[in-house]
Amino acid sequence: MMVRKRDSSTLRLLITLIHLSVWAQLGVVTRAFLGKFFILGCGGGWGPCLAGSLYFKDLPSNMLGSFIIGLFAASSTLGLAVDKALALLPKGHPWQSNFELQIGIRTGFCGSLTTFASWFLELMVPAIQQNLWVEAGAGLLVGLLAAIGSYSAGLHAALAVDRWLVGEKDVLEQLERYRSSQMQHLEGLRRDSGELPQEELMLEAEPDLPRIITHEPAELVEMHRKLHQLDPPPADGGIAADGAAADAEAAADAAAGKGGKGGGAAAAAAHQAGGQPPQRNGGVGAGAPGAAPPPPPERQLSVADFGASLRGSRTDAAALLLLAAFTALAGLGLGLQDEHTWLRTIWASVLLGPAGCILRWYLSRFNYKLRGSWDWLPAGTFAANMLGVTIDCALQCVLQRRYEAAGYWGVLWLTAVQSGFCGSLTTVSTFVTEVVKFADAIPENFHAYTYAAMSLGGGAALFLALFGWSVWA
Repeated sequence: MMVRKRDSSTLRLLITLIHLSVWAQLGVVTRAFLGKFFILGCGGGWGPCLAGSLYFKDLPSNMLGSFIIGLFAASSTLGLAVDKALALLPKGHPWQSNFELQIGIRTGFCGSLTTFASWFLELMVPAIQQNLWVEAGAGLLVGLLAAIGSYSAGLHAALAVDRWLVGEKDVLEQLERYRSSQMQHLEGLRRDSGELPQEELMLEAEPDLPRIITHEPAELVEMHRKLHQLDPPPADGGIAADGAAADAEAAADAAAGKGGKGGGAAAAAAHQAGGQPPQRNGGVGAGAPGAAPPPPPERQLSVADFGASLRGSRTDAAALLLLAAFTALAGLGLGLQDEHTWLRTIWASVLLGPAGCILRWYLSRFNYKLRGSWDWLPAGTFAANMLGVTIDCALQCVLQRRYEAAGYWGVLWLTAVQSGFCGSLTTVSTFVTEVVKFADAIPENFHAYTYAAMSLGGGAALFLALFGWSVWA
């Protein structure tokens, strides 16, 4: 009998690593050629020439990656009542249940297409070498705001596609179900102090709801009455699904197969990232009616089982074939391309990209795991970005002081590590989704500004401390 992914944590891990690797390679090569395209005209050739104090080479890729991660957001991120992991696609689409593919797109492709370390490298090196501090500060601000704006545009595009898919009548029903789930969620939060009257719950869940219902057609009012009488939400009344980037990182924990403990941590991280407390078992005791069945025993994975699993999933099999093809193509390009050094560097970067992406994915399990008043911090994403900046600084010091001694291949590999490994280790797309999510809590807290300032300030401080000496000493 074929081993299914849900029965084997090893199989889930292997499939996840395949998707992360192939999508990371796609992200690296897209970022490299996109950055090259926008400066083609600067040397007198054809194509555009974007250059100036506020422009950095990876700005277009950071914007594109942020847009795509918004486009592939989950339904709960968009405020939809229907539980869809990818709001862009119909509810019955097979990609909705392929969590490894979702991790590949969000964490692998978008995370590797966008880069935090290279963003700082392109702005801080000229600032330190040529005193271009105002330009660097403006470039950091423009880069952050451009990525946030692109992410918001991606969310809006996903909403537009969802509206086109479901139709106007279903949208009204989804809106009513969402408001009902909000009120049930508030009831659960107020259970200890007694339930609020229905009218107060309605106002707290959606202050404008009475006006909306009053001015909507009679069909919506009747729908509101039927939903509350015939189709109440679950007692715990959570909101539909996990957040856009957070659900990919939480599902990554589950895909890594750490058993019950890891699954619980993944759920906790996902719900915290989505602005919700972790879901409990709903008070159902062991052996009680309706209790969840125990997880199936772990299945031992063999090579034959792995092959059978790939034959049963065309998406996973295609990912493995593409990974082999891209790796072979990059290897050939690295070995045979001797006319253009920049192109050979791109192929080397493609080979190094999966390693950085997988390390970032592993670090993501530490998101929201700090204790005390810092439990809100996505420590994994922050650590990945700071680690990538640190490595970039160290390599740039070598290039600054020992460029001639490094030789042709030394310079090529140092540059490839910066672009491929560090570019994939660090991410802007996940960073901006977290900033936007935190901004929803303003004015209750200002974690969005704290997190953004920590990340931008930390990256700049690392460059001053680790790279500045190589110029000023």
